[in-house]
Amino acid sequence: MLRSVLYRPEALLAATFAGLIVAGTVVLRLPASDTSGSVGFVDAWFTATSAVCVTGLTTRDTATDFTRFGQVTILILIQLGGLGIMTFGALAAQLLRLRLSFSSHAAWQSAFFDARARGDVRRALGKIVVLVLLSEALGAVLLHAGWQGREVAGGWFEAVFLAVSAFCNAGFSVYSDSVAGLADSVATMVTLMGLIVAGGLGYAVLLEAMGRAWSGVRRQRHHPVGWSLQSRVILWS
Repeated sequence: MLRSVLYRPEALLAATFAGLIVAGTVVLRLPASDTSGSVGFVDAWFTATSAVCVTGLTTRDTATDFTRFGQVTILILIQLGGLGIMTFGALAAQLLRLRLSFSSHAAWQSAFFDARARGDVRRALGKIVVLVLLSEALGAVLLHAGWQGREVAGGWFEAVFLAVSAFCNAGFSVYSDSVAGLADSVATMVTLMGLIVAGGLGYAVLLEAMGRAWSGVRRQRHHPVGWSLQSRVILWS
């Protein structure tokens, strides 16, 4: 059965969605995730689904109804959903060292990479993960630095949570008023907007931009890095 799922990209996509949501629901239903015992099955299910699908819709206050353990669970679900279900599925298959069908392999390549990257899916996926983590880490550092001297802001966990949520366009927050209480901090707002835009552009565009920048630094003008059609359309739009 596992082999039949892996040989059908749409089945793997649905199975990965379902698996993450079910796992998230189970963990959010644990007493360790709930501050008052009022988070029911439907609330946990809805929260897990919203986090994985990065919608930002909530039926419970992430800041007060969930413990730190519950918030970490939501953060992980957001991160996995933000990386992209197909990317996560491909990485899982690589880790399990399972052979993929030619159609599955081609589907992932065409969905995420241009022709230059199709020869090495694993390397390209690694670049995506590194790019995401570095972007979020930089955002968290900038957020934390901008909060220095504020009476009410947050620590490293709050900075990481908001950075991941912003980059993944998830809409979740560890504050009951979302980020309204931080609206007077220009540094915070600029950082969050930058993360939102960067995450919205997508990995392919960011990787191409980094490639062009690196080519410029190395002065490789005889081997210019051209923009793909996808990146040109996104950037012009």
